[in-house]
Amino acid sequence: MAAARIRGLAVAKFGLVPVPDDALAASPALRALHDDEAAWAAYAKARKLPLTRRRPRDDNGDDGDDGDDGDDEEDARLRKRVVAATRRHLAKSGVAPPTRKLLLSQLDAFYDAEIDEDFDDVRTLSAETTLWSPWALPTGLSLSCNYLCVPRNESVDFELSLRSRLAPAPRRARAPWAPLLSVRWDWEAGRRHRRVGGRHRDDESLFDASDEDEGESDSDASDSEDGWGGGSAGGELVKVETAHSPGLTPATGRRWREAVGGPGGALLPVDAVPDYALVSAAVRAGMADGATAAAKQTGHVWRASAADAAAMKAAGVWATVLTQERMVGREREAAAPFSPDCIQRDWWEVAIRRATGAARAADAYYRETSDVEA
Repeated sequence: MAAARIRGLAVAKFGLVPVPDDALAASPALRALHDDEAAWAAYAKARKLPLTRRRPRDDNGDDGDDGDDGDDEEDARLRKRVVAATRRHLAKSGVAPPTRKLLLSQLDAFYDAEIDEDFDDVRTLSAETTLWSPWALPTGLSLSCNYLCVPRNESVDFELSLRSRLAPAPRRARAPWAPLLSVRWDWEAGRRHRRVGGRHRDDESLFDASDEDEGESDSDASDSEDGWGGGSAGGELVKVETAHSPGLTPATGRRWREAVGGPGGALLPVDAVPDYALVSAAVRAGMADGATAAAKQTGHVWRASAADAAAMKAAGVWATVLTQERMVGREREAAAPFSPDCIQRDWWEVAIRRATGAARAADAYYRETSDVEA
């Protein structure tokens, strides 16, 4: 049987864990996938699994088995950082060591990255990551990331998009990519220009705005109009990011669990890996969150302020917040926006927690803003 043969080759080459007989007997759907010849053929093609003793040859007539020679040194280093960061995150999420190792054992990652050696930051990244099932099943989850973060003199060129799809289905045309999350730039008028602004605000536009037609504008006009030149509130036309997460829904965890653990997530129960741990780990791996820049520059970052703390105290949740954030006894740092230990959230972290039912008390106070308020 072709499925059994390919499955045996995959187990030998990739170290897949055989599916227990009792699990196959308990789930007809799992058995059907386990023995699906077309699915295993697609799997073999996707993972470049040689099905014959003869070494395959590429279009140039060279032997297809390049070993690790095709891995760029920077990309290999980035992959190690990604795996290490994802493993740490799974540990913080309460996933046991054997399960962490199992989940990351079949991570295929292909990166095309530009890294600033002076700051050890990723500047540009194009990546496709697949979290294959660690069990002998022809299934997995793929993520595609495009990332750009290039500082300028007065601004930062920034964009991030992440898409997902199930690993190649047993058909000629692979499933299309589905948007998962993204950040885009928008122009917004009438915002007050603060001395310390958002991480990605295009301050160059502020200088251009204040200088344009300065000699022709009168004080009355500048005091009464928003946009270019300010307005009574000191507003300028500034560039702010807008975060979107259309692919993060309550169904995301179920679909991704089935992609890794088989139909119904039979081999990956929720008590072993909660939805939040699975989805957040996959997102971090997909956008190379092991890289310093990708960890810090992923869009909106909300930091709790004194006003936020006052609101939480008034609502009676401040003690809960301090406990959940492990900040008991450090109230001052918890609500100090410029402290590295303050309570803070990336926008995609909040979106994942809300979609997977793992929201914390502080998440209710998260807001999208390009300015840090004292």
